[in-house]
Amino acid sequence: MTRFSARPIVALIPMLTLSGAALATDAALYEAPAPADAVFVRLLAEYDGPADRAPVGGAQMDLADMPHDTYLAISAADLPEPHNDIEAGRYYSLTSSPSAPRLIREPARETAAKVHLILLNTGPAPVRLILPGAGTEVIAPLPAGSAASRAVNPVRATVAVERVSDGQILGRFDLTLTRGQNLTFVVEDDSARLLENRFGPVVRDVAKRLK
Repeated sequence: MTRFSARPIVALIPMLTLSGAALATDAALYEAPAPADAVFVRLLAEYDGPADRAPVGGAQMDLADMPHDTYLAISAADLPEPHNDIEAGRYYSLTSSPSAPRLIREPARETAAKVHLILLNTGPAPVRLILPGAGTEVIAPLPAGSAASRAVNPVRATVAVERVSDGQILGRFDLTLTRGQNLTFVVEDDSARLLENRFGPVVRDVAKRLK
């Protein structure tokens, strides 16, 4: 079983801070600049809903050419009204629930000077992010269909996703963190996987994608 040395444990915990509301510098990763009112939406590989369309901002988004695990930028002004569930500058992940597609609002990125660890629970039971061995909680228990984050300084550490009900470890990850990273731990029924932010093009043909 992988364990921390004392130094990484001590280094990581004091650096954990609650994520605030500020847009990260991700727009710079696009070939064309993301609009000032960009909404970032990604289709998770876990999605198993309708193959052609899913609801985004009061419209049905065409999924035919939407790559998995990749944020697309959409101008909030191009979304139909009302779209109270969508906010410019925020990030969303499209996944499934037993009854319908689900759009999960992700926590705001605080600053590019930190690393954002995001726990996104698409499974049926509460989970949390911990430092294994020590059992120290990094992200508190998170209910199904939601997301939470912590902002940390860049360090080397091992973290694990734990199911709260029985303490089962769904995934263990050895991390070497770099300033400005945004890492998402995506949880399914009995497993968890790690995603680093990946970006596709700005969506220009919004009228064709959203109907």
